[in-house]
Amino acid sequence: RPKILGLDELTANLDPESRSDLLKILSGSNSDNITLRTATHDVNFLSQLADRAYVLSKSQIIANGSLEKSFPKELVEEGNLELPLVAQLFQVLVQKRIISTKSIPFTVDDVIELVQKQ
Repeated sequence: RPKILGLDELTANLDPESRSDLLKILSGSNSDNITLRTATHDVNFLSQLADRAYVLSKSQIIANGSLEKSFPKELVEEGNLELPLVAQLFQVLVQKRIISTKSIPFTVDDVIELVQKQ
């Protein structure tokens, strides 16, 4: 068994069912102590799988760390990045003052946790 598995654009051209199946398989690799390294533009998939991200722009690392630290508002604008859909929705809810928080969630589980604290 490998200790590190490197994958490039692993969700490219996958239908939703195959994408979901792949997520289940890769999530299971975490329990097998396999480190996954992937290059992807799919931030929604990344937010479901990763606990750490490196953000590149023009072949340079411009941020790294937790997803929340890797995707601050300024960096999203500067790096022409897109937040996961869950985070985009939550930003709108905060802007419209429907919910009040400084933390922007990246996964559905993060949203549930934040809402339960409100």
